[in-house]
Amino acid sequence: MKRLLALVASAMLTTFAFAENTVHLGAFFPIHPATLKSDGVSKDLSSTGVGGTVDFTHVCDSGFTFKFDLGLARASTKDLWDESVSGVNFLGDAGFGWSFIHNEKMTLTLTGNIGLSICSYKLEEKYTTTSYSSTVVADRERKLTPIEFYFGPEVAFTYRFNKHFGAFADVGFFYATGSAKLKNKAEALGTKLYDTSASLDISGFLIVPKVGVSFTF
Repeated sequence: MKRLLALVASAMLTTFAFAENTVHLGAFFPIHPATLKSDGVSKDLSSTGVGGTVDFTHVCDSGFTFKFDLGLARASTKDLWDESVSGVNFLGDAGFGWSFIHNEKMTLTLTGNIGLSICSYKLEEKYTTTSYSSTVVADRERKLTPIEFYFGPEVAFTYRFNKHFGAFADVGFFYATGSAKLKNKAEALGTKLYDTSASLDISGFLIVPKVGVSFTF
């Protein structure tokens, strides 16, 4: 145990002593096949997205690497409410691992990451209902908010055109699990018809390809 702690401390000291810092800025395309479950009933929920991402990656001469990622995407799915629905998806994670190739021209890194995904889908629509023995048009809002933790490996490759500027591509393969809150409410003629909520379990895989430019300093 003491040897393991000494090795980790040595790696961290080396990391800060021989720093190469790279910022990656680009686009990412999250793909998330998942399953919603509640009271023994399950429903597939597959979503895709496109958005912007930024990460900070630190590689030392020994190859020890750590990184922080943030991303914001517009996600969409056709598995909710029988029509296409769009939402906002936030992803944030951190990881550490090793850069197997690390020179002036290129870096190839494998890290193990753990992160948090927050998504929100909302559908607003009008429908016809009966209220006080009259037919009226009601406003309905349906909202699903999945919050998931995810973990797994990420492979990243950076190619530098010069000392400070380059391009990158990477992909992460993660397992995600958490809960989703479902809310339904409707209103007609200024009167609330119903307002309900329920909690569901959600789990599945999260595949995150990225591509963009890199800035090394």
